[in-house]
Amino acid sequence: MKMKQKELEQLLKRYLKNSSSEFEKLEVERWFEDISNNDIDLSESEKIEIKDRMLARILEAREQGGNEPAVRGRQLIFRVAASLLLMIASFVAYQQLSQGEPETIAVTTPALSDEVVVENNSKGTREIWLPDGTQVILKGESKISYARQFSGKKREVNLVGEAFFDVIRNPDRPFFVYSGNIVTRVLGTSFSMVAPENASTIEVNVVSGRVSVYESEEDETDEADQKKVKKGVILTRNQKATFFVKETHLVTSLVEQPRPVKVPTRENKLLVFEDNTLSEIASKLEENYSIEFVMENASISNCTFTGDLSDMSLYDLLSVIGKSVGVEYEVMGTKILLNGQGCQKPIIN
Repeated sequence: MKMKQKELEQLLKRYLKNSSSEFEKLEVERWFEDISNNDIDLSESEKIEIKDRMLARILEAREQGGNEPAVRGRQLIFRVAASLLLMIASFVAYQQLSQGEPETIAVTTPALSDEVVVENNSKGTREIWLPDGTQVILKGESKISYARQFSGKKREVNLVGEAFFDVIRNPDRPFFVYSGNIVTRVLGTSFSMVAPENASTIEVNVVSGRVSVYESEEDETDEADQKKVKKGVILTRNQKATFFVKETHLVTSLVEQPRPVKVPTRENKLLVFEDNTLSEIASKLEENYSIEFVMENASISNCTFTGDLSDMSLYDLLSVIGKSVGVEYEVMGTKILLNGQGCQKPIIN
């Protein structure tokens, strides 16, 4: 099965999503068998490394899977193995299955070490799958490190640079990202972090779910974690926290481009209004963006608006509404304030 590394990664991704063809499934599973039988040309240390990591992931999958039918259990094992192999593709797969120049990503998995370090030295992004199935999009000039197997009460990752995380939910084992002086704690959510080395600020942007962000300290006990969470901030969808390193100060605000919970389609235009009051519109926007709107002037709540805003970004549609009914908006922290002198077309009851 001769192929370039990128083609291999795409094949493994399709296998993980259960969207590969029967032929591709057979090829992937035959490859796993080759690794198990030592039929490929690897050094002894590489063979030991791969087998150790695959065995650890398979045992973990069995514990989580319970009493599954044999066929389903075997498929789960292969899917776990595919996830693992995708993460270490640059370490082994490229060496065995491609011919050409290596891509600019380094994966370090020493045989005697429990830590995996992935460093993306390119300008593009790299997709990484952590041992629990969490997806990481690692930006260029960034580095991430994590345990080859998550054990104990925590799933812990260290980040230098920028990355997007789509975390697998596990209430019994929270997920921690350490970046400089900041700790981000989640159960299951998606968020991005911007934490360049020696940066003056560190940012955490939440796409979905809830995360807590707080300053790291020496005390790492569970009780200390709870106290630090209380001192930090809780972020939800479309919110971000900026940590100013020198001042050791956290500031919360909205992300630059808030994303809707539901994306409008041609068949389902979610933001079409016909003589709706500003109060009704604000409620609809709150529901679709998980952002609180505040009417600073109660008299504007009955101003009406008619129009289709489904294809517009949040701040663009607020500008259109503002010009139409004579109101202004202002972002204050994690809220949006609406204010104005009154309606250009007031409602007559």
